[in-house]
Amino acid sequence: ENSRRRSTASDLPETKETMPVEWARSVLADFSDLRLALEAHAAAGVGGKNGPRMPVPRLKDSRGWHRFCFGDTEACPDSSDDEEETVETPQGTLPSVRLLLQFDFVMTQRLVAMHVRWLDSCALSHNRALWLYALLARLHKPLHRDTCAVLRQLVKRLLAL
Repeated sequence: ENSRRRSTASDLPETKETMPVEWARSVLADFSDLRLALEAHAAAGVGGKNGPRMPVPRLKDSRGWHRFCFGDTEACPDSSDDEEETVETPQGTLPSVRLLLQFDFVMTQRLVAMHVRWLDSCALSHNRALWLYALLARLHKPLHRDTCAVLRQLVKRLLAL
């Protein structure tokens, strides 16, 4: 058997429920509208390097990012990181257009990976869902194979809920 050939069998969890087609179309249309709105704001210079920027943790500071996104409201599953927390946000920070647009593509991919990893050891809270939805809206093609793997992991995790 050729190991390079893709398997046609899905390793996604089985689900007996199907989602209503109209609901799925509505969700996809809303997501598409969000992506278009973000692109329009980016074209207008929102979140650019010349405008006001929100201080954020360093790219590799997983604990700092967890505290930035969720504050003290949720325990950080990455307690083994040695990075110092750089941004104090006791209540956490919700994703905003300006904040999302200040993230470059690499940071967005890294944040998606962090959020998916955290989801492996934490419940899907409202704030976690907001962050995931917002970050996914900022992803652009072409996606790196590691990001594709993270997205497959996210789908598996969400199907298991």
